[in-house]
Amino acid sequence: MACFPFFVDLKGVPGLVIGGGRVALGKVERLLPFGPRLTVTAPAILPELEAVPGLTLRRRPFRE
Repeated sequence: MACFPFFVDLKGVPGLVIGGGRVALGKVERLLPFGPRLTVTAPAILPELEAVPGLTLRRRPFRE
């Protein structure tokens, strides 16, 4: 897959991470330094994600 790099100011921008496992944790850890307002939606969420300050957690399956 080809990648196109672009620069976006994420400070204060809402973001959604679907899933509450290790992959989601990695995404959250990579995104948080840039200041987005993240919501994690998953039926089960790792304790490590629960411990991250500032996240909104929705313990339920994702639905549009």
